Amino acid sequence: MMQVDQPPPHLSSPPPSARPLQATAAPFDPSGQGFARPSPQPPAEVVPFQLGTREVVPRPPVLILPTNVRVVAGLEKLLGEATGKFRAELASLLDRMAVNICDSPLARRPASIAVITSYALIRKDMNYFTNPAETVRSAEAMVRSLTANLCFSSIKKLADMIDQTLTQDGLLSRYPQLPQQPDVIALLATLNEDLLLRRIESISATRAWESLAEQLQAIKERPRYPIMEQLRGLDPNLFPFQHISPPQLDVYADYYNTLPVLNVFNALLRSVEDAVSRVGAVKPGEAPVELSLATLESATDDARRTLFDRVQSAIGFIKPESVVHEASVAIQKLMHCAEVHIQTLEKCTPADAEKCKPVLNANQFLMSFYILILKHCAAANQPAVQEEVTRVYLKQDFKFGYPKVMVPLVCELIAVDAINLKMFDMQLAQSVSRHLKFAGDFIDSAFQQLKLVSRSNVSVTLSALTKLTSERRASRYSMQVPPSPPMTDTPALFQLVPPNVTTLQLPQSPEGRDEAFAKTTLTLVMEWVEKYQERTIRSMRFVQTLQENNMLDSKNLLQFLSIALRMCVEHYATVYLQLERTWEEKLPDHTLRATRPAGPVPYRVPFDTKLFTLCDAFAELVHVLLRCCGIRQDRGGNEAAAKNNKQAENTLLKRVLDMIRNVFHQHYETTVNKKIPAGAERLLGENAAFIPIFQQQPYVRVISNILISLDRESNGLRDSAEVTASVQDFLLSLAPAQYPAFAFGWLELVSHRITIRRSTDASQERFVKLLVCAFRFIELITPTHNSISANGVLFVKCVFKLVVMLLHDFALFLATHYFPLANAIPPHCAQLMNCVLSSFPSEMTLEPPFVEVKSDNPILQRKLSPETTASQQAEIKRIFTAAANSGFNVPELIDRYIRSNDEVIPEEVSQQVLRGVQNTDYRPQRVLLNAIVLHVAITHLSVMPDTTKIEEILPQSNAMRLFRYLCLHFDTQYRYLLLVSFTIHMRFHNIQTNYFSLLFGFLFLPDPSTPEKLQIFIQEQITRALVEKTVIHQPHPWGVMSTFVGLMRDSKFNFWEKSFVTAPHLDQMFAKLKKTIDTTRAKAS
Repeated sequence: MMQVDQPPPHLSSPPPSARPLQATAAPFDPSGQGFARPSPQPPAEVVPFQLGTREVVPRPPVLILPTNVRVVAGLEKLLGEATGKFRAELASLLDRMAVNICDSPLARRPASIAVITSYALIRKDMNYFTNPAETVRSAEAMVRSLTANLCFSSIKKLADMIDQTLTQDGLLSRYPQLPQQPDVIALLATLNEDLLLRRIESISATRAWESLAEQLQAIKERPRYPIMEQLRGLDPNLFPFQHISPPQLDVYADYYNTLPVLNVFNALLRSVEDAVSRVGAVKPGEAPVELSLATLESATDDARRTLFDRVQSAIGFIKPESVVHEASVAIQKLMHCAEVHIQTLEKCTPADAEKCKPVLNANQFLMSFYILILKHCAAANQPAVQEEVTRVYLKQDFKFGYPKVMVPLVCELIAVDAINLKMFDMQLAQSVSRHLKFAGDFIDSAFQQLKLVSRSNVSVTLSALTKLTSERRASRYSMQVPPSPPMTDTPALFQLVPPNVTTLQLPQSPEGRDEAFAKTTLTLVMEWVEKYQERTIRSMRFVQTLQENNMLDSKNLLQFLSIALRMCVEHYATVYLQLERTWEEKLPDHTLRATRPAGPVPYRVPFDTKLFTLCDAFAELVHVLLRCCGIRQDRGGNEAAAKNNKQAENTLLKRVLDMIRNVFHQHYETTVNKKIPAGAERLLGENAAFIPIFQQQPYVRVISNILISLDRESNGLRDSAEVTASVQDFLLSLAPAQYPAFAFGWLELVSHRITIRRSTDASQERFVKLLVCAFRFIELITPTHNSISANGVLFVKCVFKLVVMLLHDFALFLATHYFPLANAIPPHCAQLMNCVLSSFPSEMTLEPPFVEVKSDNPILQRKLSPETTASQQAEIKRIFTAAANSGFNVPELIDRYIRSNDEVIPEEVSQQVLRGVQNTDYRPQRVLLNAIVLHVAITHLSVMPDTTKIEEILPQSNAMRLFRYLCLHFDTQYRYLLLVSFTIHMRFHNIQTNYFSLLFGFLFLPDPSTPEKLQIFIQEQITRALVEKTVIHQPHPWGVMSTFVGLMRDSKFNFWEKSFVTAPHLDQMFAKLKKTIDTTRAKAS
């Protein structure tokens, strides 16, 4: 028999009343024994169905006990010590009567009707329930309600039955001290009639639900009819209901409160509500009547006396056997009144206070009345009532909202012992961050003022409040920095595979696999590894062995190396698994954690050279093949002519790198993206499993060893630019944006000393692309907010260290290619940007930033190197070509105006540039804006004579007019991007630094065409753009620092008189700068 708990109603508002069902509502002929099971309609299509179980609060069954049977008070005095025995015999007698009546057709007939009706309706709606719990909940609610109502309507004259049973049993005759009169038996029968009827309803409803549950549990398939699918296929609107609607679920849930006893109780509550409406009605010219339960009893007018009588009737109706149902109705009505009270207060304005007062007064009285009902309910059965009241209260959306109403309400519920404090405390603690006002007011009222609860009752909420307060206090007085990222957990390999697995393999497709070739390859590779370990390598002899086995043919060589590389990866994973199992007992935590936030993850097991035995041997084999690629034999044994030249070796290297990339891609797809080839399981050996995680180390080891072998003195490819380009192209194909799980391995290879040395000597453009890939991946993993994973922080740190190393040892490379790198760096990585912009040629000595350098100083008239100009022009061309493809051709639009000041640039042209930046499909737009700014500067400087002073031409130039127009008409975001774009080119001593430094000064000065308020905004944003690259993050680009100091030093800018400079959080910073500038000026004078 299926045991399912009784679910409570889940309505947030009072349910509508329903009349008791009539016994003659549906004709029925009870033939045979037990409940008749209806035959379900044959479905055309079916889907699996499982009834499942529910997690709901059970309703206690109605029981007849010695404590709840009704006995006349006068009889108890006569019985004396025999009262307990008399009550026990009376309870036993009544309970046997209930069971006998439930076994008779008188009660079985209503139960049968209820089962058949509920089954038919639930079966009909089964397609629309979103989960089995809804099915069970609705079915039980309906069948219990129908059974109880039909029993109430069918079973009549219970008092007569009790009277007859008591007479036949002779209960009174066994107690001589009691009067042996028929009137006494009739009184006992009348007093216990309702209790017996509730017991019969409870037993019949439980039996009906058990029968219905068995029938529903027998349903293994959910019916679906073809017409449904046809209507959905034609038009979803023809069959709009894909699942049961909330109103229909409410109808099902309403059955929980559609019980005979609740019909009467609801009628009593409605009579109280009607009386309150009449008493609270305000006639014109009269003051509203104050309603209070405390003064109601002493009232003399008829209206309030009637209200008092109805309140007493409702309270007197509460019975122990049905107290949970009555408490459920009362708490739902209380929540409805609270919601109305909140809505009235929100809508009520001070002008409408008098109009709202009667409504609020009546509503407050009803809330007090329902709390009084709950008080009497809790006195009858406190645990069950508390659980029901707490459940209904915590379901409300406004449970912790509007503290002015809800905090006093909760305090009153606590005062009458009608709420479970433990459950309430847990829920409030979980919501304390969102409802801090409610939590604070509740603790102040219930804990400190009214003393309704002790510290132990609200310990969880107090702990949550203390923690939240300390966190907010700490953040209030500390700098706003990104939150510490969570620690990264790496699962142990032995936890991901079964204990019997001893070998790990890479998945591969069995199609086209040559088993004989694979076995030969395995034998040859293991022979090579054995010789490599013994350091008895005779490379030429082994190459001849490969030649004899046709492994060096164009068709077979890459297949041979591919299988060998797979063996390296599988060997690493297998050995690592063995090492983890060896050290398992010494590992306190199988989860690998970093030792500090964003710190490197330590090794799980001690390093062992066995991990890389095959990887090192494979790399050495590749080196041997590169050196001997000219020695080949055909199948007949004739030795071919030697082709020992760099081109042949580079061709073989490209093919090897392509093979590594193909194996890597297949491994990545099968492990990370879970694309296992069909039939791969057939190739698994005994006690073998697929590698469950992607491990970067084998590929890093192999590629790193190949790089080292290429850099050997004996290698003819040591200084080959073609080899460098091949390696760079290979690394570009493994960019982290495409293979995120290989990001750290890729960065290690890019940061390799050999990669950097070769890339800075030749093929610098490809190395720039590699750095751009790293910067763009940072933008992908660092969202605009301050939350970033620990792995993301560690990757950013590694890239930052790489750029710092380049700044220290290869500054000329950064100074030459700064523009494409700056375009790729995310805007929020200010320190990374400063590292790139702070680079300058090693032969140059920078002036101190606090020393004034005039704009006509020769050091600020230096031209950029041809390599730098070529890098700038190439990046600009790339960006403008992409923008032209989207319909925005910048050079064609502005070049003729920038090259000559004879014709003032039309406002329409400037407007087209502004709209082009804002509306172009090119992304990101800041990169396009950077290209436009630099293009205008290069074009303008190219037409200036060498003897001309920039500060004399720039203010009246079309370039200045264009920049000023953009500053005036851009919104705040785009204006900030424009100003930041200027700072990108303010680096070491050169003519572009001078140009943009003067441009900043002219934009900072007031201009007649600029409104005063907007001018202040521009000046503040200029200051922000300079401060972000000077005061906040080191290193500081010399041009930006010098420009900022110039703004503060020169009196024409009136920098210290600006309102934004006197902000409290900037006072200390600017005061130190001002003191430094004044000290430097005094020493200079």
